[in-house]
Amino acid sequence: MFKANKILFSLSTLLLGIVYCRLIYLQEAIVDGSDGLLHYQFARFMFDHPENAFNHWAKPLFTLIMSVPAQGGFHFLQLSNALLVLVSGGLIYASANVLKLKFAPLAPLFLGLGNSVTYVILGGLTEPLFIFVFSWIIYATVKQRWMLLYILLGASWFVRPEAIVLIPVFGIYGIVKGARKEVLWGLLVPALYTIVGVVLLDLDWTWIVTDQPYETKSGYYGEGNLFYFIERWNQITPYVTLVLAFLASYRIFSRRDYRMGMIFLSGFGIIFLHSFLWAYGLRGSAGLLRILTTSLPALALLCVYALSKNGIWPKVTTSVAMIVLLLQFYFLNTFPKPVFYQEFGVRELVAHLEEKGAIEQNTRVVAQYAAIAFLLDLDPFDEERFLKMWNVNPQNPAATLKNGDLIIWEDIVANREGNMPFSALNTCADLHQIDSIYVKPADIAIVTFRVEK
Repeated sequence: MFKANKILFSLSTLLLGIVYCRLIYLQEAIVDGSDGLLHYQFARFMFDHPENAFNHWAKPLFTLIMSVPAQGGFHFLQLSNALLVLVSGGLIYASANVLKLKFAPLAPLFLGLGNSVTYVILGGLTEPLFIFVFSWIIYATVKQRWMLLYILLGASWFVRPEAIVLIPVFGIYGIVKGARKEVLWGLLVPALYTIVGVVLLDLDWTWIVTDQPYETKSGYYGEGNLFYFIERWNQITPYVTLVLAFLASYRIFSRRDYRMGMIFLSGFGIIFLHSFLWAYGLRGSAGLLRILTTSLPALALLCVYALSKNGIWPKVTTSVAMIVLLLQFYFLNTFPKPVFYQEFGVRELVAHLEEKGAIEQNTRVVAQYAAIAFLLDLDPFDEERFLKMWNVNPQNPAATLKNGDLIIWEDIVANREGNMPFSALNTCADLHQIDSIYVKPADIAIVTFRVEK
């Protein structure tokens, strides 16, 4: 039985690996032209700008870990993300084996098959690292490796904000199980980050708490209803994953299985947290479907648990569930994605600027949209070559710039996030418009101004 399970697990992992590698190879367009590229840039240029590893928005541990593969280019970061998800599947499989769940080999498929899982891998985003840490936390818990558990809980704070759910759920569970002394290991990673940040960057002693970036005013990106994510779950993973995970709750709570109850609370706690934040437009919530992939380690284990504990035609039920999972993933898959209008416009901009020879060795570019610096191959943290739009005063945009510098305005993020209305640039006497691109299908304008004082 064990040998058969191992073979099935290997086949499940191999299938996922083939799917991911094929999509990475076929995906030529940028998947996430904003956050994904920014995370890549934070990691790629970390050796030139060590402070990047202490930026909470960029996720310090993601930046640190991905700084090495990012040197090889964006594809290496995508491959690293794929590897993290594959290893995570192995950890959930191992956890299911500890729990003696007979359908453990299916865990990687419930974890890794989903449109949003593909999105976060190809987009170079931080969710795969959190999935890995969460999966490792689950494994450490079921194996009762308390020191490792608390070290991982402390580290999770520097991976993604969903750690705010994991820390109390798993932390309290460990204490209840008698791991009181081991709790102190949870301070290891936060203490190291605090000390290094204070010594090297002169940060405040409380920076790991006070420098959190999610203080945006209510409703900044909009708001939705409490069931927004549930209604769109098939864009995250196939619905069968959510349904099976939820059905596991009946047996968990009727049998008072506290260990699995903790898994349930952590996974659905993340879903509730994001549903609540989006419903009320809190903490800069943007209603991004991909963020719910952070709940999948728990949901995958719950799916395996539900199928393994099912006493009604278990093999038939499991076979049907897997067929539904595979078919839904196949028919709902939207990758590889074509070039979006935003990227099309920026690529046209880059071609125009190269034709005009507008960017010289000492030219500084001011822009907000991450794809601009990415496609121009500029270091966005080198202030001698690049500035974010919010660093320029709308009252006098050219004041701190020299002749020949460029300001590239677009109506994607420059106005809202960059705090730069087009009128401020268009009416500035020291700015001369040298290029304008209009992508009609998406009603997107990209306008380039040169400083001429």
